[in-house]
Amino acid sequence: GPHAANPAALSRCPLVSPPEWARAYADFCKPSSAIALPACIPARVGEGLRGFLLSAAIMARRSAYYDYLENTQKGSLDITPWLLWFLDTLKEALEQALLRIDRVLVKATFWQQHATKVLNERQIKVLHRLLDTAGEEFVQGINARKYQSLAKVSKATATRDLAELVEKGCLSKLPGGGRSTRYSVEVG
Repeated sequence: GPHAANPAALSRCPLVSPPEWARAYADFCKPSSAIALPACIPARVGEGLRGFLLSAAIMARRSAYYDYLENTQKGSLDITPWLLWFLDTLKEALEQALLRIDRVLVKATFWQQHATKVLNERQIKVLHRLLDTAGEEFVQGINARKYQSLAKVSKATATRDLAELVEKGCLSKLPGGGRSTRYSVEVG
């Protein structure tokens, strides 16, 4: 239901405790929020999302986490701001988990599509790197120089490997050419 995440939020929100105990209390409450959160996750999602990055999301926002704890403890004991912060952090954690799941699915689909193709170790290594960092490091694709650096090969070997990957349908050439020719992973 709509209030299913509240027990998890409350398990991380000590109302009365001295500031020096706040960190210990929060760490103590982590297991109880891990138990409380699955109630708000649809059953079809499955067991794999139980630990879906909530701790990492809280750690990334730990300054705000402690600010909200302190304000809740020393203020009017109105936990509404705390719940809003917690639910926003939970939303961020779920979004990050979904991005990771999408990446894993893209990578699994890619390797399933190319399972019968014979690739050398260098090509496999670079393809893994491209798939692992899709949308980040290789936004504009990979060129021969970057391939050369990742695979630790000569320029001629890099160019040859890239041409083979294009021929096998693993990579596609991006618009442009010559020395600046760039390639991207062919997914889907």
